[in-house]
Amino acid sequence: MLVLFLLGLALAASPGPDFLLMTKHTLSHGTRMGYATFLGNRTSFILHLTLAVLGLSVILKESALLYLFIRMAGAAYLIYLGCNNMIRRISPQSAHPASLTSMALSTRSRISGAFGAIC
Repeated sequence: MLVLFLLGLALAASPGPDFLLMTKHTLSHGTRMGYATFLGNRTSFILHLTLAVLGLSVILKESALLYLFIRMAGAAYLIYLGCNNMIRRISPQSAHPASLTSMALSTRSRISGAFGAIC
């Protein structure tokens, strides 16, 4: 268990997509949004690590139907993100971050941080 923790810590410390996402949110929206992104990212990382330790990987490996469902849910989420991005490009004034409240922006940062860690 200690080895798994140390491996997770080493992987978390190395810069990658999560680091870039947190840097982007911090530079574009301030430190508060950077911390919100960090909180979402670390929460999903801890959840992912806990599920792996509890044996979800083995269950998914043995159940082809459940694995297919997880894959389809991930594909649906990517399609949703793509459609959302296309809609924002068509009407950019509705998606401008300045029009969002601080709470909505903080929630969006936590969610994108969480999904960044999962994907």
